[in-house]
Amino acid sequence: MIVFLALVISLPTGLRAQARRTFDTSIAAAELGRQYTLWIHAHHTGPLPLVRIDIPMLDIYSPAGDLVYHGTQTKTGQAAQVLNALPHLPSLTSRSDVEIPLGVMLEMTPQLAQWKRSIMDSQNFVVVSISVRDKKLKKSSPYYVQNQAVDSIPRQPGVGIDVVHIDVNFPGD
Repeated sequence: MIVFLALVISLPTGLRAQARRTFDTSIAAAELGRQYTLWIHAHHTGPLPLVRIDIPMLDIYSPAGDLVYHGTQTKTGQAAQVLNALPHLPSLTSRSDVEIPLGVMLEMTPQLAQWKRSIMDSQNFVVVSISVRDKKLKKSSPYYVQNQAVDSIPRQPGVGIDVVHIDVNFPGD
């Protein structure tokens, strides 16, 4: 028993083996747009950019909270490849005016705000999936493809991953 405890304690902090944790919440499409607009107005200098929020959207943050991947519906086919590559991700090559810091993303809904400290303190990768999680989705739907990729992230020893599903509700849903 003492040997086992010594092994656990000797692991570097960033490599603590943790089970994958999943956090589910939802947001109205109009509220999602409002949150992005508020953030852009507060943090953008110069002329305000035209904001287009494509969903599904997938953001991956490093254990330090840095954005390491940002993909939208046009890149949905890449989602499984990128998620399977965790923790070995290429550097983020393109920047966008709507890339939201992890701390801000985790304040979009009251439920996420309750989990913010736990997620930020975990030193895990954080996968934020903004999508529609309707059980009636067709398998060819970009929402379905992304949801399946996120739900199928392979577990890797020593790599902690927090998955945040944000289900977008549209009027009439």
